[in-house]
Amino acid sequence: MIHFPKMIKANCKMTSPQIIKDLITRFIKTQASYSASSYNEAQLRQEFLNPFFEALGWDISNRQGYAEAYKEVIHEDAIKIGTATKAPDYSFRVGGTRKFFVEAKKPFVNIKDDITASFQLRRYAWSGKLPLSILTDFEEFAVYDCRIKPNKNDKASVGRILYIRYDEYENRWDEIASIFSKDSILKGSFDKYAESAKGKKGTSEVDNEFLGEIERWRDLLARTVERDGGAENWARLELYLDERVARKRQPSSREARQLANEFPAILDYIAACNDPAAPSDDERRAIWTQVFEEHTRLVGEGMTSKRATRKLMGFL
Repeated sequence: MIHFPKMIKANCKMTSPQIIKDLITRFIKTQASYSASSYNEAQLRQEFLNPFFEALGWDISNRQGYAEAYKEVIHEDAIKIGTATKAPDYSFRVGGTRKFFVEAKKPFVNIKDDITASFQLRRYAWSGKLPLSILTDFEEFAVYDCRIKPNKNDKASVGRILYIRYDEYENRWDEIASIFSKDSILKGSFDKYAESAKGKKGTSEVDNEFLGEIERWRDLLARTVERDGGAENWARLELYLDERVARKRQPSSREARQLANEFPAILDYIAACNDPAAPSDDERRAIWTQVFEEHTRLVGEGMTSKRATRKLMGFL
């Protein structure tokens, strides 16, 4: 009996383009030199990654002459992480909207186990609110679910949902192209794949992370203002300490100064209110905006989200 659905499925499988086969052959022939520490990321991007993603249908060099706002690929795109501006190697976009980042590493780096490289990519995409992004040195191709909060101490496997080596590209090209080719993204396959990976154990989206905390922060801000009693003396440590800790001892003047200097911008916003004991809605929004910015800054500097939250909660 002939099973026609299976025949159709097999015939529709996308084969790898000739350029991918050529890249694999070239890498194998001179793998020693490509894997040397002296072979840098710029060379890798030019010789391997640019043609790799062109094979997926992306206009890497903007041959269509699109305006900056509508380029399909932005090289070293700027993204804000805390107070710093970082630059992912590639930002792939549709209609000016980012879809995923690609962070390149030279083949000398062990993508599978390098925690610094994986944290870097995940932090970029987490800050950019991108669901998926790619870490690759051509020798290895790793896809991460970047809705999982990055921690600099995470293993490289955390959040990784796909891992392919260069010698598997030919047989698994259909798998790669069905997610990351321009055509597949335009047809919605990327979004469907991202949605299918959503909600796995350990995932937490940026917006949801704050929703559970904002109510607690509001209560803490109200407590701080109430403790001040209208004195507007924000250098007093007892305003910010947990009640049980505050009863143990009086803070030294040095501790009070350190705490007051920890988040001066927040204190400035509170002090600038017409009535710090009862800030208006606009004033409250300004204060919370500054609190969120401080949280983002701490996470961008490598602090875990939970620790940054505790630090701000302790301050408030």
